[in-house]
Amino acid sequence: STLLASSAASDVYKRQILTFGGMHQMITVAKDSTGDFTSIQAAVDSIKSTPEIIYIKNGIYNERVEIRLDNVTLKGESAKDTIITNNYYARMIMDDGIKRGTFRSYTFFVNANHFRASDITFENSSGFGLDVGQAVAVYAEGDDIHFKNCRMLGHQDTLFTGPLPLKEKEPGGFTGPTEFAKRIPGRQLYEDCYICGEIDFIFGSATAYFKNCELYALNRNQKINSYY
Repeated sequence: STLLASSAASDVYKRQILTFGGMHQMITVAKDSTGDFTSIQAAVDSIKSTPEIIYIKNGIYNERVEIRLDNVTLKGESAKDTIITNNYYARMIMDDGIKRGTFRSYTFFVNANHFRASDITFENSSGFGLDVGQAVAVYAEGDDIHFKNCRMLGHQDTLFTGPLPLKEKEPGGFTGPTEFAKRIPGRQLYEDCYICGEIDFIFGSATAYFKNCELYALNRNQKINSYY
């Protein structure tokens, strides 16, 4: 059954769904303003306690999304038409004159345990690695992470399954959100997912299992072509 609950403090409606684990909050995101928020990150930032479920209606969400809370679930309306996209890339010069680098180029970042995502496309649309360098679509770090029926679209370094290695190859190579974090390899499951890229497009130190996934190497028209 579905219940509606309203807060006296705001006009935001939160739907509650009854699951086997008990009553869970559900926030709805919709580009056409028919949900609680039009931005996924705004919905994430509104979370006061977990577990929490965010339902995302079809649409192109041109934003970066960061999740640092345990026990959060993202559920898209459909993998093909619920799209989170951005175009940051490693060679991009930031305001301080420094290149953004690999680990600040992500479209979607999760550093949390017991995270779930299903029926969503995660995209870094910046282009081929020869032109822009590394460009991460999904940066996932934590234990018990599960992506199901998701699409991850990119070129170089599409999916990073954290944590980072113990030592960087060059100074500043690990600059990003978890460069000073403890290196704790977590368990990650990718199920019924489509992941594409052309250079090292799946990398990282997690214990990651890919079940019934399609890993698609894009054509670079190079003598040494795509690889992962």
